[in-house]
Amino acid sequence: MTRSKLFGTVVLLGVIIFGAGCQKQPTAAAESVIREFHQAFDQKDMAALKALCHTDMFWYTLNGKALPPGAFDQFFMPMLRSWGDVRTVLKDVQFQGDGTLMTARYKSTIHIISHGRTTPLNNLHTMILIKSEGVWKIWQHHMSKE
Repeated sequence: MTRSKLFGTVVLLGVIIFGAGCQKQPTAAAESVIREFHQAFDQKDMAALKALCHTDMFWYTLNGKALPPGAFDQFFMPMLRSWGDVRTVLKDVQFQGDGTLMTARYKSTIHIISHGRTTPLNNLHTMILIKSEGVWKIWQHHMSKE
């Protein structure tokens, strides 16, 4: 192998390895935000939920409402109080994007546990995350029934 081919091979391997490493980090950090978001929802912790959202964020609800973080309490708390315990299971999380903007598409089953009965709700989600001041924040969230 000539010196130039060896150099080219080393550079190519470096790009592949470095590129793969760069993609995993933003995806892992963005996925962590999504999981924290649903955990805060399950715990009915509106302050934690809002802290994960960008100031320009909107959550598009099943009935078509566009909610900014400031409207979460008024919209969700009456419903969450009537639900009892909530446990969300996420699956099939897929990402597209780069180091500053990521789109996540995934499914969830929200288990509503009330009066000893569990009711599962299957949903589809699209979430757009933006990196703001070095931290991933949720910019848009859309949810629909599966």
